[in-house]
Amino acid sequence: MQEALMEQNKWQEEVNNVERKFHSQKNELVSAHAKEKTLFIEEQQRLESKFKSLQLQLNTLEQDKNNITEMIAQKDTLVSKLQNEISMYKNEIEEIMTRNNKMTAERTTSLKTQNMLENELRIKTEKIQDLEMTLHSLKLRETGFINDVNRIETHLSSEIDYSKNIENKLSNAQKDLQLAQKQNAEI
Repeated sequence: MQEALMEQNKWQEEVNNVERKFHSQKNELVSAHAKEKTLFIEEQQRLESKFKSLQLQLNTLEQDKNNITEMIAQKDTLVSKLQNEISMYKNEIEEIMTRNNKMTAERTTSLKTQNMLENELRIKTEKIQDLEMTLHSLKLRETGFINDVNRIETHLSSEIDYSKNIENKLSNAQKDLQLAQKQNAEI
């Protein structure tokens, strides 16, 4: 009987040891989970802050893109107007040259009239050259604006991809947290 009592005490002591060990491990797991949860919440807040910052940058870039697009549209209108003026001046020059040639051929014009027409032709030609130089300058600026828009769109696209990546990571982290909470609740 005494042997049985000793055996029972031995088993009881072993059960108590296992139970203490179980509670100790459980407490360690709860503590580790609390630390992980705190770290996760801090990381989530950091990512949300970064996401908001990127969203603001994205909005700014989109506004810049809209402004540049509007500027390009205004430049296109100006270029079209200048091209119409050039065409009008070219037509005027052709008319002046035709009149000048006709008058020269018929020898009905005086030197004074001829000089006046040549001077008018020179002024119109200079004006066309000035307009063509302005048009060329505007086309160069337009090309610069188009390059800026392309660069902004490329940057905007990479920022959007980066934001989506962060959203995916945040969603996955939230799912992992929910799963960990569920598992801890089951423990």
